[in-house]
Amino acid sequence: PDSPEANTPYLRSDHMLLRFLIARQWDVERAVAMLREHYTWLADAKMSQLLRDPFPEEAHIKICYPQAYHGVDKQGRPLYIERPGALDMPKLLQTTTPERLLEYISASCELQIRRRLPACSLLKGEIVDKSLNIIDLSGLGFGIVKHTTARRFTLELLKMLQDHYPESVGQTVIVNAPWFFTSTFALVKPMLDDKTLAKISIFGTDCKAYSAALLKLVDADQLPALFGGTCICDGHDKLSCMKSVKGPWADEAICGIIDNEPLEEIMTPAGCRRLHEQITKKGSHRKQEQRDQQQDQQGQRTEVAQSAFHVAIPGSASRQALIAPAPEIPASAFSSAPPLAPAQVMREHEDDEGEDLDTFVALSQCMSPDSQQGAPTAELQHARLQATFLLEEYRRHEEAHMTTLRQWVGEFQDLVAEIGQPTIERARSYYDSRSLWQQAVQE
Repeated sequence: PDSPEANTPYLRSDHMLLRFLIARQWDVERAVAMLREHYTWLADAKMSQLLRDPFPEEAHIKICYPQAYHGVDKQGRPLYIERPGALDMPKLLQTTTPERLLEYISASCELQIRRRLPACSLLKGEIVDKSLNIIDLSGLGFGIVKHTTARRFTLELLKMLQDHYPESVGQTVIVNAPWFFTSTFALVKPMLDDKTLAKISIFGTDCKAYSAALLKLVDADQLPALFGGTCICDGHDKLSCMKSVKGPWADEAICGIIDNEPLEEIMTPAGCRRLHEQITKKGSHRKQEQRDQQQDQQGQRTEVAQSAFHVAIPGSASRQALIAPAPEIPASAFSSAPPLAPAQVMREHEDDEGEDLDTFVALSQCMSPDSQQGAPTAELQHARLQATFLLEEYRRHEEAHMTTLRQWVGEFQDLVAEIGQPTIERARSYYDSRSLWQQAVQE
């Protein structure tokens, strides 16, 4: 009760209890007894200290006993890779002890529960509480099987995983299995239940067969090239993936959530969506900032346009003449005028816009230093810059307008080609006649 583990709320969370209930087939008494033993084991192993203190011999352990967590599978589960066939127990015991090695692996399993699985859950937005394990038995021989220390260590490791980390493996794929392993597993197979057997797949040394099976479970960029994927972490050594750190548990944003949010809340259906909610919220803020920036720019352009307009047209009479509404044109002028073809409308529009553009250019040039007597004032230089800016803005709008007009002309021509010019002429005559009749009624 006085251990740091007693003050870890996640160890008593619903998600933690569920794992042990499933491991004991929903027998509450057996699950409670198993949990009590787990709490005692965590305290005796001083797990909090193991997680806090580094393992200086970790690099040597990974060389003599290759195992790593590398990426995620297609279901978002962490990918655990172990190569027991490459275990060099005599060399490993030169720098560590079997007890220390077991502490290292138990701390790694606890990090799986407290860091990697929550990180994968945040990345996926759903609870991820199991891993995909790849066990590579290439190089496994009778020497390792007969090694007394290796055999004792393996038994203790299996007991620790079974008693303290139940229901944490979703699927196990064993590759490069030698013949004696396959024969031994055939003898053990009848003792295993169907649920356990469904999680285990065994492949021999056929690289194409197990690579194809793994690529159905893992994306190529997450699967090391050693097993048929495309990932080579350092770019040239296929074994570099066994020494690198790759996965959502290395992401800065995800680690920030795990460090600052209660783990018992993260591992809930609502809590594991926090990363996605943050990304959505940031996206909304970014869009709002862009809209505000566009509005500010539009307001600045309006102010510049008004300033340039007043500088270019200083007389109030001239300004009133420019902003005065156009005289009203009687409807008879439209009814009596012949209809214009789109191409003719476009040419006349281009001529009118060209005249407006020339007028605007002239206003801009009238403010240039060459057209003024003496040196230009700062106000005139500023007005000239504003007029130049408006001119460029006018040209951009004009290009967009002309593009739309050309598109309309093209659609009109396609329509003419489809239904025929005579039909269009008859429709025009009908509407022209109706307009004349309505005018006559009004008169």
